[in-house]
Amino acid sequence: MHNGSLGEFSRVRRALQSKLSDLSFARTLGSTDSECLFGLMSDYYRKYIVEHASLEAMKKAMLATIELVQRVTESYF
Repeated sequence: MHNGSLGEFSRVRRALQSKLSDLSFARTLGSTDSECLFGLMSDYYRKYIVEHASLEAMKKAMLATIELVQRVTESYF
């Protein structure tokens, strides 16, 4: 395992993919948890960015992604 993984991703893949914007879904070329989570985080980042890139926007995006994954996975387990 190179950087961790989302346990039982195959069970929640579709539910998480359905949360991706059309842009992020189109840019996701593979089917790994890393690609899906990066797409979700990118969507949140675009939402939180105001005028320029910032660490605060990135932090909010990461936390929102983690919260979303927790909500989705809890509904499956």
